[in-house]
Amino acid sequence: MKPKAVEYPELVGKTIKQVRFTAGDSQWTTLVMEFDDKTRASFHLTADVHLAMAPEISGTAKNGDIDNWTPMHTRRIMPHLS
Repeated sequence: MKPKAVEYPELVGKTIKQVRFTAGDSQWTTLVMEFDDKTRASFHLTADVHLAMAPEISGTAKNGDIDNWTPMHTRRIMPHLS
């Protein structure tokens, strides 16, 4: 199967305030992005998703190269009730 790439025009220009990733089990995984305008986009995934390595955040050097890879920290959150 060919990989599929999609874009979401409704999200262009929005400023992300917070990202939540919830891996339940092989039945559900959710990615939620909350925006400064108090809206959110939720992606409900049916794949069994696992992080192969710790997430990282990086900067961009003056020459355009990605640099300063730093592990991202996580914290547990209470379930969000809609």
